[in-house]
Amino acid sequence: MTQATGNDHPRVIAAINQAIDLAANDQMSVAVELLTSLSHEFPDAASVHGYLAWFLLETGRHEKAVGPSQRAVELAPRSERASLVHFHVLWRAGERIQALDEMKRFLKIQPSEEYANIIKEWKPGANWRHDNK
Repeated sequence: MTQATGNDHPRVIAAINQAIDLAANDQMSVAVELLTSLSHEFPDAASVHGYLAWFLLETGRHEKAVGPSQRAVELAPRSERASLVHFHVLWRAGERIQALDEMKRFLKIQPSEEYANIIKEWKPGANWRHDNK
């Protein structure tokens, strides 16, 4: 990713690392606040939106995570990580068709071992919960 997006900016890197540390220390809400603020300052940094979406997802705010995860995919459409975050966000938000559409979109770009594993776990007709939660 290029510096023009902000992903390589030292403040972005430091803030993401700080958010990861906060989350690891059960301060997920503080991590969300930090990344929300950072997303306004660096609106084109896909990594900020992706981490924000993931932390929102982890705090149970599935619907609120959709916007940032979508933005991460828009900014980095070839990023497997952004695609997987968006897939999981959509799935947990109950947007199953959109989640599968995201999987298909990404798999047209390149193969993914993670998506392959998700597909292997799926049994048609079953109440599939790929995230085991």
